[in-house]
Amino acid sequence: MINKKVLGILILILLASSILSANAASSVKVTTKAKIDKQFNFMSDLLSTLKIDGVSCTSYEKNPQVLGVREEGTCNFNKQSITIDIFPDAKSGKAIINIIKGLAGGYVIGLNNWALFVGDEATAKILINGLRLKLY
Repeated sequence: MINKKVLGILILILLASSILSANAASSVKVTTKAKIDKQFNFMSDLLSTLKIDGVSCTSYEKNPQVLGVREEGTCNFNKQSITIDIFPDAKSGKAIINIIKGLAGGYVIGLNNWALFVGDEATAKILINGLRLKLY
């Protein structure tokens, strides 16, 4: 029988890999922006903050509960589907992001306890510019 923790991580990886392309992973970090530079407890707060910063996700759909993730969902931005995760804390978020980056590819944009998973380079660049992020 598969351990629930392992099953949850596998489901998270499968969801992310279905969205992300096979491009090499790039990590994006926020330089400084007061509105976005915080931890979020609720997806509605993160989506509202993203919208204020010029990143309007449409057709948000919450994904089923994923182990290790407080809330996960997908939305449309720039005609692309992106996955948004809010993790219980920054430490667990970094651990999950490292697993996904190692397996799935694509672009990970985030800070503290949240991340956007994007498979399209052009969309990642728009998000980087809109949120004043810097690609390392």
